[in-house]
Amino acid sequence: MIRSFLLAILLASTVFLTSCGGEKPFSPEGLGPLEDVIQTGDDGAWSVTRTDGIHWLENRQDSGSIQYYFSNYVEDQAGKRTVMALVNPAEADSNARAGILYGYQDSPKSYYAIVVGPDSVLEIYRRDQDGFGLTQSSSFEPAESGFQKITVSENDSTIRVSVNGRDLASMQSDQLGRGALGIVAMGTGRFGFTNYRETGTNNLSSVSPKKVDSVEETRTSVSTPQSPAMRFKDQPVLDVSRNRVPAYFVFVPDGWKQEGKFEQFQAYHNVPYFGSIDVKAPDGRAFSYLPLLEFIYTDFAQLPFMQPYEGRPAFRQPTSLGEIMLSIVQANPQSPISNVQIVSEEPAPELIEMARRNARPILQQIEIDNRQAGQFGERQTYQIDARKLVLRYEENGKQIESTNFATITNYAFVQPNGATRIAKWNILNAIALAGPVGSDYLNDPQLAAVARSVRMNPDWAYAIDQWNQGVRQLAIQEGMAKAAAARQGWQNTAATQGEDVLDISFNGWKSRNASSDRMQSLEVNSIHERTTYSTPSGSTVNLPSYYQNAYTDGQGNYVLHNDALYDINTDPNFNSRDWSRIEEVQ
Repeated sequence: MIRSFLLAILLASTVFLTSCGGEKPFSPEGLGPLEDVIQTGDDGAWSVTRTDGIHWLENRQDSGSIQYYFSNYVEDQAGKRTVMALVNPAEADSNARAGILYGYQDSPKSYYAIVVGPDSVLEIYRRDQDGFGLTQSSSFEPAESGFQKITVSENDSTIRVSVNGRDLASMQSDQLGRGALGIVAMGTGRFGFTNYRETGTNNLSSVSPKKVDSVEETRTSVSTPQSPAMRFKDQPVLDVSRNRVPAYFVFVPDGWKQEGKFEQFQAYHNVPYFGSIDVKAPDGRAFSYLPLLEFIYTDFAQLPFMQPYEGRPAFRQPTSLGEIMLSIVQANPQSPISNVQIVSEEPAPELIEMARRNARPILQQIEIDNRQAGQFGERQTYQIDARKLVLRYEENGKQIESTNFATITNYAFVQPNGATRIAKWNILNAIALAGPVGSDYLNDPQLAAVARSVRMNPDWAYAIDQWNQGVRQLAIQEGMAKAAAARQGWQNTAATQGEDVLDISFNGWKSRNASSDRMQSLEVNSIHERTTYSTPSGSTVNLPSYYQNAYTDGQGNYVLHNDALYDINTDPNFNSRDWSRIEEVQ
């Protein structure tokens, strides 16, 4: 729910953010040398249509089918080529992929599939006489248009791969720099292709036949038994306004999507960032974490919703967390959710106590200032609340329930007549877990693993701290030292208390959901309690105590399981790389 909430805010803000720039539109220009290769119509499980310069490949029948097209290969051009295409996998299933076919050779059959999926992950697969397997993967920041620009550049026997202008992978081998180039789609869904170009070649047109691979021929994992292990990718959540530095890291299970990002808007220059972490499963399970939202209002001006005012979005604070969410969603018909209903809302006493403890220096200073102001001076107020909110709503045709926790603070300057001269209010450390209505999503081990794995990047935290120091110094120069000090307190609270909020929230869920049956209660407890592990980079990550075994391949992939007899390095689903056990921090 938090993701939809934040998206609704950003949609409402669009009219005020035109000065911030954005993604440049593109003009669909077709598939260049592949135009004569790809014929529209039906072909087995696949169908091809062409609309306004975009070819759409669609497969709704065979999840294991791979369809590709390539242009003629000229030997003397090898090692000097660049190929690029705009690829849209947004309407594909979570495990489907589409992108560049690289280095196709027919005898023996071999090629690379350099592909992206709806989960914003680049993957490179190798097809050779030994089968079909994943060799590299890396997350990327998706283009808002849905069309991701994949570029593959050769330099003799080395290739570099970029997505949306950012280098993500490179490979060097005497097997590279040769073979035909083209496009490829894998799995079920609808895939868009346009602006395909080859440079460094003389291949302006081609009539090579299309080629079709099937799951039986290429995907060895289809015939292997289901693994008892769960694989996660440690993905960065980027701050796109600060040189795309990772703001946070989070574990994303195979087949799930991470859709969050952070950015700052010029119109709201006194807010350090807007953003959230949003991890979602195809079945509707989801986790969202929103560290900070900040708004402003006054009794001395009628401010339209989200209009910039003193560098912050204008929004008069509603009386409850449920009303906050409802008012924002109802104000935005473009919101992806509908039919929102408040199931329950109640105070979260432990969160309130924690927030008050953190705000004690601010409250003490306000008390001193109010005494000095006397009976007839302007007074300051600082109010703290924290809520647990359960919602039900419809999203993408699914009936979803979400449990939300958030701390809300309000810092106001109130004149003797009771009018509010200015008030700044925040939503801090908002956490949401969601799942299909009727499911036990609050006790789901995968969701718990995602939530527990969230870590802030220390480099980003330092950048935000430096930004806060600059804003505070400017405020002091303008004679607003008390407000600046309070603001610093808000930021510190938002930056440091996320894990405490998770502990309190999980303990609350545990006490309400644990069965009276002792064995089930122990299992529920282990889902919500945390164990800290050391990672190869020297950092730590918290995971549910539910998982007794944790492994990593040292490339950002983690596998968790509870089977004492299971050996991951002999599992054909995972044994294309070496996995090492990670240990608990003692």
